[in-house]
Amino acid sequence: MTNLNITQDFIPQGRRNRPGQPNPMLWITIHETGNTSRGANARAHASYLGGNDAAAIPIAWHYTTDDRETIQHLPENETAFHAGDGANGIGNAQSIGIEMCINSDGNFSQTIDRTVALVADICRRRNIPIENIVPHNRWNGANCPRNIRAGNPINWNAFIGRVRAILGAGTPSQNTYKVVRGDTMTGIAQRFGVTLNALSAANPQITNIDRINVGQAINIPTGVATPRKTVEEVAQEIWRGQGDWGNDPQRKQRLIDYGGLEFRNAVQRRLNEIAAGR
Repeated sequence: MTNLNITQDFIPQGRRNRPGQPNPMLWITIHETGNTSRGANARAHASYLGGNDAAAIPIAWHYTTDDRETIQHLPENETAFHAGDGANGIGNAQSIGIEMCINSDGNFSQTIDRTVALVADICRRRNIPIENIVPHNRWNGANCPRNIRAGNPINWNAFIGRVRAILGAGTPSQNTYKVVRGDTMTGIAQRFGVTLNALSAANPQITNIDRINVGQAINIPTGVATPRKTVEEVAQEIWRGQGDWGNDPQRKQRLIDYGGLEFRNAVQRRLNEIAAGR
């Protein structure tokens, strides 16, 4: 497991970007810094948060991760201005904010590894459920974390799958998944946060990955979690106005974040069928 290697460099008390209000620590919010400049690593961002520019905005978050270390800027039990949803918004007032560095002279894959380990550690210590690990986009619609949302180098579902693997949470008792209407092997792989090659290797009985049948049992590589909802369940929720799926184009991105592009397309096909009375 990745060494957390956390250095505490707290923003001084009394500064505008350290309000000092109690944080119930119910959520974890994942960001990317958006700064690709060389040298824009965790230490550079710690210096920024301790300066006058960040205090004037004000802006702050709890941790910054890069490919070599993690720096903590605030105690987890204090609120921070990082989610863009207002001083009393859930993101700012109830979540722990983590920024991932994307500096061009860093290794983003290693930064992700370090972030996954940190998130798993916080979940254990603060008893935060997997479902409450969310992208910044959840709070104000920002395209953040931009690279993860674009699947570069992994998508959101795969990120959560890695956290689950560390926690050992939600592993299916028999490591199987039943195909439902609209499923594809690519979509199933995305939903479980595994590669298509890994899924295919776990299912040698499937000779043509483009031909799977409703009700067919698919073996899922160990260390990942069963999706919370099927295509049918999500489509029915959206049709009834239930759930937190939003409206287009917000809904499209939330469905992609939840289960990948294939899953989103399958849900849309099912919605079209429901609308047509089928």
